[in-house]
Amino acid sequence: MTDVDAPDPDAPYRCLYYSKAKKPLSDAELTELEEWCIDKNTEYNVTGYLVYYDESFIQYIEGRYFDIHNLMKNIEQDKRHEIKVRLEECMDTGRLFPGWRMRIFTRLRDSDMEGVLFVHLATMEKFKQGHDPEKVAWNLVDIMSQVFRFSSADRQPPALK
Repeated sequence: MTDVDAPDPDAPYRCLYYSKAKKPLSDAELTELEEWCIDKNTEYNVTGYLVYYDESFIQYIEGRYFDIHNLMKNIEQDKRHEIKVRLEECMDTGRLFPGWRMRIFTRLRDSDMEGVLFVHLATMEKFKQGHDPEKVAWNLVDIMSQVFRFSSADRQPPALK
């Protein structure tokens, strides 16, 4: 877990984490998880997305610092997974995913997974090239916010920074 100097509780804030599932999740369990995420995110006024692939999760959430901090306490206690990497920072812009109480992407359930995987694979290439991992991770989130503005015919994401 990252130690972060606590900003103003109302400051715009975001958190990105990677975790491993304790066991593979069925479609029914993913649906239950999605409902839990939507309920909690609505309760905490948080938006974002969750990627589930190969028993791994990548979740991005955004909202007020106070709300993100409290929601992460719940997420950390969830027995379905173990958080391996967590990044947090204040946001200097508005929300990237304002209408997504929680969008879950899975390979089996989501036709947009091709775009999600494309962005993540392109990002991994930057890690291999020695770029700062934290900058690359935040760049990934920024690209994800742009990818879903493209038409289905236009699959080229913006260039990685």
